[in-house]
Amino acid sequence: MDAGIRDKTGYSLTKAGMICGIVGVVLAILSIFWMIFVIGLSSVLGAVGC
Repeated sequence: MDAGIRDKTGYSLTKAGMICGIVGVVLAILSIFWMIFVIGLSSVLGAVGC
């Protein structure tokens, strides 16, 4: 679209889709890190006896 080969009728939807995709990937990565943290914390607390 930026090169001018295609028409720009769907440019805003394409841009919104790219932004939603980036936000989704970032949230997925953060949730994986959160799960690793919670599992690690629960195993440490279990080993201590809490």
